[in-house]
Amino acid sequence: GGAWQPMDGARLYGQFLLDELRVSRIGEEWWGNKWGWMLGLHVVEPGIPHLSARFEASRIRPYVYSHRTGATALTHMDDIVGHPAGPNSIDLSLFLDYHPPGPWGARLNAAWTVRGRNEVDGSGTVTTNYGADPAVSFQSRASQYGVSMLQGIRQRQGLIEAAVAYEVLPNLRVTAALSGEVVDDAERGLDYYLSPRLALNWGLPFQSLRY
Repeated sequence: GGAWQPMDGARLYGQFLLDELRVSRIGEEWWGNKWGWMLGLHVVEPGIPHLSARFEASRIRPYVYSHRTGATALTHMDDIVGHPAGPNSIDLSLFLDYHPPGPWGARLNAAWTVRGRNEVDGSGTVTTNYGADPAVSFQSRASQYGVSMLQGIRQRQGLIEAAVAYEVLPNLRVTAALSGEVVDDAERGLDYYLSPRLALNWGLPFQSLRY
């Protein structure tokens, strides 16, 4: 990873993950060419005092984070040790953080993700592994070559989280948050989710449902 500050109040940053690569097979869409990247822009007070804004774009190849077994995959307690969008995905994210002087503060997170998910049967068992779930062994992969981005069942997911916090004591905040999610799955259709939350945070920042 690296970062560059072209001017005061603005920072460009990025990360590149190389999980596995065979140079002789670059351009062949070989399954083992597993890599991903993320580029971001962080701007402080972009015309609005006390506002911080970040925008990130990510692209992660199929089978990234996976291994021969789920026990050796790059996961912890079923969570990916990496980008929350997971492998075989393209993701755009926006983070707005507003903290004026005083006890009040607000945050808005938004994300749009397009992925190719695995095929599963009625019981949730994976029938065709397109590299979307790190917990599934890459030895069950759908193909050796021709592994392209977003292969599998196309899924589009939108997420937005809004939170308002009030500091009642030093480092002790009451936070009210509302999260909304829409998932458009090529096979299952549209699903909507709405989740209100009320939390008491002592010395800890707002916990996003995604991060």
